[in-house]
Amino acid sequence: MNYNKLLQAILDVAEEMLVCGAEVGRVEDSIIRMCSAYGCDRINTFIITSNIQVTFEDPEGNICLLYTSPSPRDRQKSRMPSSA
Repeated sequence: MNYNKLLQAILDVAEEMLVCGAEVGRVEDSIIRMCSAYGCDRINTFIITSNIQVTFEDPEGNICLLYTSPSPRDRQKSRMPSSA
């Protein structure tokens, strides 16, 4: 399984949750639950309304890191609002 793509999908969901008004605590909990469902360990999140950072260890022991704002994945401005 490509865990970098998994993390990207999870971050897309988390980003949309924030944009739609979800509380930061709810978004963190959702990220942890989604990562855990795919067997990831050592899940860490840092979220403010303009930034999401997530790291986890996949089942093979590799560390995955991804963050938004500005988005390095598409080299455009993040879709995150300055104040959600």
